[in-house]
Parts: sequence; C-alpha cells; structure tokens
Amino acid sequence: MTERIELGTTVTVLPCRNPLLTARVAANIDRFSDGRLILGGGAGRAEREFEALGVPFGERGAITDEYPTATHRLWERREASFSGEYISFRDVAAAPRPVREPHPPIWVGGSSRAAIRRAVRHGTAWHPVFPTLDWLPVLRATPEQDQRTLEALAEHVLDLAAEAPRQQPR
Repeated sequence: MTERIELGTTVTVLPCRNPLLTARVAANIDRFSDGRLILGGGAGRAEREFEALGVPFGERGAITDEYPTATHRLWERREASFSGEYISFRDVAAAPRPVREPHPPIWVGGSSRAAIRRAVRHGTAWHPVFPTLDWLPVLRATPEQDQRTLEALAEHVLDLAAEAPRQQPR
C-alpha cells in the first residue's frame, strides 16, 4: 500500500538474540518490506530477562559490542565466518541477504555513554531513551565521531531537540 514508510524495531535487545538469527530475521523483514527495515538494537536492562535466557547480565555491554560486527559480516558475505569472545561461526551460508546495501540502517538504542559510543562505532543512528541535554558533548567527544557528521548520527534526536522542551518521565 505504501512505498515510503519504513518499518523499525525500536530497540531489539541484542545480547538476548544470536546474531545468526538476528541477521536472518532482519534480512527477511528487509526483503518483505522492499528494503525499508530499520533495525534498532541495544544492550537491554531487564536483568530478569537475561537471567531467564541464561545470558550474563554483567556482560551485556561487551556482548552488544561484539554482536553487530558478527551481524554485519553475515549480511555482507554469502558465506561468513566470525570469531569472537561470545559468538563464533565458520563458513555459515548467510541467506537471505538484505535488500539495502550493505545492510539495513541500525539505530543503536540507549542513553548511556556506552550506548552513544556503540552508536558511533556500529550504528547508522543513535536512538536514545529519554535523552537529556548532556548527550551532545558525549557524542562529540567519541573518537570515531570524526568520521561521521553529528547530523547523520542523531538526525531524529536533533529534530526532537528543536521542538519545545518536555518533561522527562519519573
């Protein structure tokens, strides 16, 4: 019915999902939507969810740092290999491939310094949770920021900042 509306996942809790499955499901959704998927991903904060899934809550940041690289590898090659601390695979047939090249946009969620760093390193955009005005210096101070424009990374956040200030949830 539409050819312009994009489909986004808000924030998928990456450490709770194997990158092989994430890559395959996201690529399928990207194909179904004719290349209009935006994959949101973050570290998560629901400790009981991690416990129920057997994922070490205290290592969620390190896992979240590693998984996007593995997912990108799967999207960029017909057969992919990756060796990391939390996930390793060899010669995996990575099909289907996403419509968008090299992959769907990834909006990294969260408002911590680590989330901002992840957005700069691994994401197409930063998708904050209740952003405050102190995020801009942190974003600018991230070393990798030199390679990208602030507007490209935080376009939708800058749009929100231009609107009238609103109360933060308590």
